[in-house]
Amino acid sequence: MDVERAAFGRPFLVQRRYTRCERGRIGYPRNMTVRRIFTLLGAVLVVTAPTAASANIVAKVWIADESPLVVRGSGFHSDSQISVVVSKTKHIYKRTATSTAAGSFTARFTSNLSKACGNTLVTARDAGGALAISRTVMNDCGGMRVPPPR
Repeated sequence: MDVERAAFGRPFLVQRRYTRCERGRIGYPRNMTVRRIFTLLGAVLVVTAPTAASANIVAKVWIADESPLVVRGSGFHSDSQISVVVSKTKHIYKRTATSTAAGSFTARFTSNLSKACGNTLVTARDAGGALAISRTVMNDCGGMRVPPPR
């Protein structure tokens, strides 16, 4: 900026005029506008990144052992009650478990999983509403008999 002296002897600032090629699309000067945009974008990312990362965690559930029946899960809310239901061929097993601080749980049942052929459906829902479903399609019922090779 240019400094000129006024009639009173004190310096005052004169705004520099920008030419058409120096003008940015949003404001004057272009580098200040770009700097402001990047600063604002960085602040938004800092605020939203932790919440977005926690929202991407997906609840999962699986059968860890069939005899005795053990169901494990992860990705649930920490320290919440989890309702676990396992169903297979007219047998329904229900249990409640408490998740750890990391959001995982282990539900141990006193009985074994039914050996009858059929699909197995495992659902787990916590108090916060996180739901996980695991469906296992079993084809252990036998099928078409193939004669042995000659």
